Amino acid sequence: MAILNPLKNIITFAAQLPEAKDLEGHLAKLPFKELASSEYQTAGFVQHPITKQMVSPFEDGFAFVVRYDEKVIPAAAVKAEVANRVAHIEAEEERPVSRKEKSAIKDQVMGEVVRTALARQQLIHAYYVPSSKRLFVVTASERMAQVVMNLLVKVVGSVKTETTHVTDVKHGLTTRLQAFLTTDTQPWEAFGDFEPGDACKLTRKLETKETINYTGLDIASCDELVDKLESGFKVESLRLNWEGLEMTLTQDFHLKSLKWEDSDDQDAEDEHEAWQEDAAMKVYLLDQVYGELLQLVEYKEEQAA
Repeated sequence: MAILNPLKNIITFAAQLPEAKDLEGHLAKLPFKELASSEYQTAGFVQHPITKQMVSPFEDGFAFVVRYDEKVIPAAAVKAEVANRVAHIEAEEERPVSRKEKSAIKDQVMGEVVRTALARQQLIHAYYVPSSKRLFVVTASERMAQVVMNLLVKVVGSVKTETTHVTDVKHGLTTRLQAFLTTDTQPWEAFGDFEPGDACKLTRKLETKETINYTGLDIASCDELVDKLESGFKVESLRLNWEGLEMTLTQDFHLKSLKWEDSDDQDAEDEHEAWQEDAAMKVYLLDQVYGELLQLVEYKEEQAA
């Protein structure tokens, strides 16, 4: 069975978007257009592959899709060709090539390469919950999330969007995990409705940055983990469980590697309805998770001056 809503990695924005019917008109202003031979990248809004709509409503929310195409430029090959041309000029003309000339040569090589380079296509799905004003962009890449936000601002104009900045998530996770491991603190006291999972990433920066990845461990009885935290390591990411939903919370307050249970869409009349039911269930849970996480880190919105 195909994954209807692959909500695996999430970057979340606080956003004030128009209603679904109004947003559809806005998105139509910037549809995706195929790359020209001389273009390096292009992005625009496309119909959802299942619903065939620019804006796809589901219970208590709606979704839309951005397509981003980018030509794959082999950096090593470009560097080698630039070096060859520079060497040829220096040998032929018996003079050093200036930095400005090297830059012009690189631009020339890039212009030649981009015409024959193959394009890599990405579909970036986004889900919006009007009641909480949260926009969930399905990507692990901040650059791709920003592509979506830039397009939204461009077509809507007055849209207000911002990332939810949480001060020092790394320190908060470290403090909670350390309390859980070294005192009589119960899991719910340290992590609320979340339960620490079997993986975490620790970092420490002294003269150089040290990184340790733990997977498949029993956190509650890991003495080595206690020792590392006491020696100055901080929690950069932590696997958490919430009512059967597994996820990794990062120091940037992003969610990664979400593991969803298979949805039961046997009662759906068609794939469109199955998608709506699956989206409604997952986005509702995601919105609840995000609200719980904000309470966990005691997030407070900045007050307008």
